[in-house]
Amino acid sequence: MRKSYFYMTIFFAVIISVLFLSFGLFPFGEKSFLTSDMRSQYVDFLSFFKNSLPATYSFELGMGGDIITFFAYYLCSPVNLLVFLFENMAHAAMLIFAVKLYLCALFCAFYFNHSKICPLSGKNILIALLSVAYAFCGFNMVYSMNIIWLDSVYLFPLLILSVEKSIFDGKRYLIYVTAAAVIFNFYTGIMSVYFSLLYIVALYTAYRENVKERFLFTAESYFLGISLSAFLLMPSFIGLAKSKMEDNNKIALILGKFGISVIDFFHIFMYVWIAALVCVILIKLIYSAVKSDKKQKLLKDISSILSLVFIICLALVNVYFLISGFMPENLSELVHVFPFVFDENAP
Repeated sequence: MRKSYFYMTIFFAVIISVLFLSFGLFPFGEKSFLTSDMRSQYVDFLSFFKNSLPATYSFELGMGGDIITFFAYYLCSPVNLLVFLFENMAHAAMLIFAVKLYLCALFCAFYFNHSKICPLSGKNILIALLSVAYAFCGFNMVYSMNIIWLDSVYLFPLLILSVEKSIFDGKRYLIYVTAAAVIFNFYTGIMSVYFSLLYIVALYTAYRENVKERFLFTAESYFLGISLSAFLLMPSFIGLAKSKMEDNNKIALILGKFGISVIDFFHIFMYVWIAALVCVILIKLIYSAVKSDKKQKLLKDISSILSLVFIICLALVNVYFLISGFMPENLSELVHVFPFVFDENAP
């Protein structure tokens, strides 16, 4: 197992060194790939993260906007802490890109070493080659200027592995990986979580009994994981509602008839979320105190079903938002019931 990580590291180091040397990129030259969003946005954002964010006590960007949504989308990755090692933010961006690529390879190798679905443990060279191929996949290369999205790519093998561990071994790793995926970048993190749900559907076709046995357990893990991220996710949603809403948005109009603003709606949703989480925690505490097996099973089922219902409610609107871009043209107007879609922008 250790050999696979060693080979992977060697292969990765050789490939990325050749790439950086060929183009004279830092640290083998003074060039950097400041193209598109990297040039127009991210370098400035990283500079803000290093120099200004620590002093932004009010969490206000100005002009009525808050900094929380901005921070959650662009700057929340722990890899961004590398900016404190550099004065030149272009160089910092290059290192952040390289580190995220390495994490893609590392976590992919970790998946192959521990997966029951793809049991490659012991096939060290194959694991190393597949992991490096994943790190240098087309998505990572094409979106090299969008380094904020790469957190979801390197966490993805861990997310899939945690689903397997939940289904086959009853382990709770899914809670923490789901939370990390949403916290590091909620936009692509939510998409990754949705894809992992599709993975459960795929597992059901081949491992039906395992999925049936641990389905509610897995749903509860998702709920707890997303709840761990709620301290950042809910303020981000509220911030998006402030900046992306239009007066003629369908949901805004419907809520307005009841005297409820969209911001109030999300605050209410947040309180319901907290209430659901408290109920699950209380049920868990009661479960640990009850001696009867039948009562324990009942409490366990109630907690899991409550989590499942809440996750379904949370996902329905978001799933609708994701698939709406593929609707026929005559149905595309339906996308505007989603509160964050405005003008004619569809995903």
